Amino acid sequence: MTNWTVTKLVNPDEELFEITIADYLKDSPLYNQRSPKDFDIDALCDREMLRRFVEAQSQKWQRLVQRFGGEDAAFDAVVKEYNKLLDNGKGMSYILNNGLNIQGIKIAVVQYKPQYDDPESEFQQLYQQNRFSVVRQMRYSTAPQDSGRELDLCILINGLPIITVELKNEQTGQNYAHAIHQYRFDRNPQNRMLKSCLVHFAVDNNYAFMTTQLNGEKTRFLPFNINSTNPAVEGKYPTYYLWEEIWQADSLLNILQHFIKQYKEKDRKTGKEKKVTVFPRFHQ
Repeated sequence: MTNWTVTKLVNPDEELFEITIADYLKDSPLYNQRSPKDFDIDALCDREMLRRFVEAQSQKWQRLVQRFGGEDAAFDAVVKEYNKLLDNGKGMSYILNNGLNIQGIKIAVVQYKPQYDDPESEFQQLYQQNRFSVVRQMRYSTAPQDSGRELDLCILINGLPIITVELKNEQTGQNYAHAIHQYRFDRNPQNRMLKSCLVHFAVDNNYAFMTTQLNGEKTRFLPFNINSTNPAVEGKYPTYYLWEEIWQADSLLNILQHFIKQYKEKDRKTGKEKKVTVFPRFHQ
């Protein structure tokens, strides 16, 4: 059976391709689906989902509330510290791994899976409070040059954006190359959210490519496929492994904890420091 036959069996429509992925993810463990209007572009977070996870750290949350004289003021301090770290050059990976230190009160923004599966452990209980969110048609900027533009899919962890996805379907006459073109020419690489996200995927029904840094027309995308071509699977898109395996909560949490690295290096041409993000290839 050819790839074309498989994709036709599923559905050739691009929107339904997007819906298929979003529906699968939202029904997966530790996932939900959120709306673009839930995302505060200026604060660079889904405030409700971030607050939900912070409040789950009940003792620390109460200390924050007492320190700042109220719940809203306490949460505003959380959002302010998160944005301060981003603006000071701390990458999203740093924030996920180190959390937020607010006047000596350490607040986690994600809980990785504990080594020992003890249901009574506070770490296991907080791990169960993690929520990945899938968002369709995500508005990501209020700047004039990006005004009105949307991302096909975005994945957030506890309200913080980590992955963007542009989708194409070959049966509509477009493929991953058109998605890559969008990232290179229709997305401002200096946009605050796009710079903060850890990885960007260009995906069609047959192939997947990724980059960790948008750099306009010079953006380099790497293949994220099972083999040189993804094998046909009856009744599924050949890129199904992305949402059925890689983007599942336990898989992403493992990648975030152990495999994503961020560091700074000097640009050879300009001599300025630039942030480099390493995201593992499929076979890694």
